[in-house]
Amino acid sequence: MEKLISVLIRPSNRSGSLYLTKMGFLPVPLGLLQLASSIRTVPGCEVHIIDMEAENLDVESAVEKTLQMHPQIVGITVHATAAYNHARDIMKRIKERDRSVIVIAGGHHATFLPESIIADGFDIVVLGEGDETIADIVRAVKEGTPLEKVSGIVLRTGGRIVRTKPRKLIDEMDSLPFPAFDLIDRENYHFRTFGEDETVACLETSRGCPYGCDFCSVTPTWGYRRRYKSNQRIIEEMKLVEKLGYRWVFFTDDIFLLPQNLRQRERLFGDMKENGLKLSWIAQMRADAIARNPEFIPLAVESGMKVVAIGVESGSRDVLKKMRKNIKVTDTLKAIEELDRNGVVVLLSFMIGAPYERKRDMLSTVKLAFRLAGRGADVVQFTIYTPLPGTQIFREAVEHGKTIQSGLG
Repeated sequence: MEKLISVLIRPSNRSGSLYLTKMGFLPVPLGLLQLASSIRTVPGCEVHIIDMEAENLDVESAVEKTLQMHPQIVGITVHATAAYNHARDIMKRIKERDRSVIVIAGGHHATFLPESIIADGFDIVVLGEGDETIADIVRAVKEGTPLEKVSGIVLRTGGRIVRTKPRKLIDEMDSLPFPAFDLIDRENYHFRTFGEDETVACLETSRGCPYGCDFCSVTPTWGYRRRYKSNQRIIEEMKLVEKLGYRWVFFTDDIFLLPQNLRQRERLFGDMKENGLKLSWIAQMRADAIARNPEFIPLAVESGMKVVAIGVESGSRDVLKKMRKNIKVTDTLKAIEELDRNGVVVLLSFMIGAPYERKRDMLSTVKLAFRLAGRGADVVQFTIYTPLPGTQIFREAVEHGKTIQSGLG
């Protein structure tokens, strides 16, 4: 078989990205870069990436650009539920033009609604961690072996929808190939809040989360157990993106600082300084980890930390408990003050609309947001509490018949 061509697509949200429109923040599609590098491990394979938002493409333009490459495989990430409508539209238009193209869906949304996505017309759904799975799919297509032998997928075969055996999570994170940054244009990925020429890459240092917030699909996707890259590997990746000209790094770990990894992070901060890295970086952290370990913040700042995002979620102790967030408001206050004292830009997120939330809980949340803004928070955002597929609240909503069909599945 001649060279096999794959195209990986990041679809845009129909409503557009809040971070892009309000903050000029558009990071690289790290998940696709990682998948692309896995595909490249299969001999005789070529891969391309299309990023609708970065390239300012509508659905028809994305489809046209895809088909011009004459791919045998198209992979579409449905990491965000809000992007599914565009993902489905792309799939359908590709199928209308060329039925032979195998169209794959992956990401959080796809992982937890695979049967409905197959019913919509996708050929394969990758469940959870897709690094090894995508390489196995590409290899099977290239060699003509049965796709049913590939672990960790759902597919349509012989008129039936088949779920193959589960795939184990990757233990050795250092075994992953380096992300394929050469497949994208650095100039498309920016952080204009800090300047027109500020470009931002994404890197991950770990996967998994030991917490179980009821609104989050991260833990069901990546698992409770944390799996880490070595500090040496992290430094090598940072050197790579700095050499490529990126000015910022967004660490995509859902929680960058945990009680279990404090010493590892302390050594990492020292390694960043010793290697002379000039990158500014962004991380997501829990307020309690900061409040109880404030000595780590100056070390992080010295190594380049400039922005921290914290999920506060609610100002109500009862709501936080029911969310299984398990964070005290006093810890949040201490964390914001510590970050502000060290010159860190602080982004806070809150949720409104949980089914167990009362009016007075909402008012407590709004009051806390104003209070934290006075203590040093720089950006405060409110989102609607939403039962995303894979979350505890989604399962409960389905069990009690409280879901509403909205065109997202």
